[in-house]
Amino acid sequence: MKELMVKYKALATVYFKQFCKYPIPLFLKLVYVPVEAFIYTFLWSYLGTSSSVDISYMILYYVIIGLIKSAYPFRHISVRIQSDVMDGSISNALVRPYPYILPELARYTAWTVVYSVVFIPAIIVVVWVRNVSVICALSFVFAFFIGNIIQFLVWYNVGLCALKIERIRGVLLAVSAIMAFTSGSLIPLNLLPKWMEQVTYFFPFRYYMYFPLQSMLGEVTVNEYITSILLSLVWCFLLWGLSVVQLQSGMKKLQVNCA
Repeated sequence: MKELMVKYKALATVYFKQFCKYPIPLFLKLVYVPVEAFIYTFLWSYLGTSSSVDISYMILYYVIIGLIKSAYPFRHISVRIQSDVMDGSISNALVRPYPYILPELARYTAWTVVYSVVFIPAIIVVVWVRNVSVICALSFVFAFFIGNIIQFLVWYNVGLCALKIERIRGVLLAVSAIMAFTSGSLIPLNLLPKWMEQVTYFFPFRYYMYFPLQSMLGEVTVNEYITSILLSLVWCFLLWGLSVVQLQSGMKKLQVNCA
């Protein structure tokens, strides 16, 4: 385990230096995120002139959703795995001294550290403007951390589908559509009809966006928070187990084909 952590740290350091050497993606975030926040503010301020919706809440909701959506390009994980499968380089995983998932985890960690230049100041501003309590802020951080693990494992599993079908564009589009509906990124889930909101509990995406955001806004009770955290952890174990099964079964077939 200690040896594995050393390799993970080394990979994360390499990716961090790479992101710092080529900072264009981060620069685009520095431009894109404030512009998106301005658009949401302008849009809901305009709609507020003819609507009874709590405009300050909706502005804050979509600003945070924008920050979360920009946190990491998760779908790139799936695309990279598809490329590895199609060019055959995934076979190198059979001889690597570390698990196949480790480089992706290291890359994700490195980008998270880099993106914190945008994310942390923005969240501090939101906490200050909304007068969020320390407990709610910490609840958000913990829920968001687990939600990111869920999101990572979802797209890692989507990428591993390439071991069976090679091209995963259809799977990517289907998962993206489900995520948009069940995560709360299009519309707050509490504004959906009751039966539609209940459907979202059958998918893991609400624990990546909607639940952390509600935790920050203080709209969940202690019991609801604990229950959601436990369900989030269950999803983490289920998705991790699925990824292990997918990789093992896929690599067995790959070995046979390479023989």
